[in-house]
Amino acid sequence: MTSFIFAFHLLFSSFSNDNGIFSLNSEVKIPQESQEIETNYDNLYIFQSQERDVMQKLYVKYIDSTKIDFKIDLVRMNCQTEFSGVALTDLNVDSEIDEDEDGNAYMATEFKLETDDFFFAIRISEDKEKVKILYVKTKEEVDKCPFILDKLIYSE
Repeated sequence: MTSFIFAFHLLFSSFSNDNGIFSLNSEVKIPQESQEIETNYDNLYIFQSQERDVMQKLYVKYIDSTKIDFKIDLVRMNCQTEFSGVALTDLNVDSEIDEDEDGNAYMATEFKLETDDFFFAIRISEDKEKVKILYVKTKEEVDKCPFILDKLIYSE
């Protein structure tokens, strides 16, 4: 598959993995589908704060039942950041159980991207109508433009 060089513009240190699928603040080779993900996605999830000072968009393209191509665009009043890559799930593991704002439980599939430097997960409901994003850094660094985490984000 042809690939291209894509630069991520995050304000903290670089990360990489063994197969070069993702990176923060560095150049990385990722599948060509990611270049067109904004126009060729399967689901778009949008979070906007009540004050309208924060907007986060998550684009998801299903590569197969165990792999997604994703892109997050985050815009805050004082910063903007972008993160994209490929996240994987293990179909041999039970689904996750999350709760919505009303306390109703729902099943979700967790797609993960994990390195020594961070843990990143997208938990997509079975009906693909809502997601939660989880992100934990293992290094003591300050995120100058942090993602919206552990909040339900709904499909458009």
